[in-house]
Amino acid sequence: MMKRLAVCLLFLAFIISGSLFGERQFTSAQLFDKYRAVFSAGPVSTTGLETLVPLLKKDGFITSDGITWKMADASGSVVLIVLSTSNSLYATYSPLIAVPLGDAALAALISKADSIEVGDGDTLTISISHRSLHNQSNTGSYSEYLKFNLRGGAWQETGIFIDWSK
Repeated sequence: MMKRLAVCLLFLAFIISGSLFGERQFTSAQLFDKYRAVFSAGPVSTTGLETLVPLLKKDGFITSDGITWKMADASGSVVLIVLSTSNSLYATYSPLIAVPLGDAALAALISKADSIEVGDGDTLTISISHRSLHNQSNTGSYSEYLKFNLRGGAWQETGIFIDWSK
């Protein structure tokens, strides 16, 4: 009985670690956070981007022009627009289904917003973060926004812009 339990535990460890069925796949939301961190860490040169291309492909991103990378899964979609010549990244994450946030949470975000824009139709875009980035001798900027549907206060998109050209 103990031997059988040990074999079952070993099998579960293989499944969890991804050794048996390939590497663990990240969700689109996790990939958005992953590449936000990569590009926030410092400028990505053309050569640096070339080393990222296999990783982007492995993570399920596709491109037709080498600049705009897209991926989607059951939880949402990510778009990365990488301009390595100007060391800039524009990225968005959109959940598959808009996520209701609630009036109190939305009001709290609005009160902390850097700026607010009411878009065509019924969207509200809240800029929540503008900050400087520093890496050795490089200086950059980081901006982030959240987009909501005004009817129901449902979150539709998060977007970031990282610029290391300064």
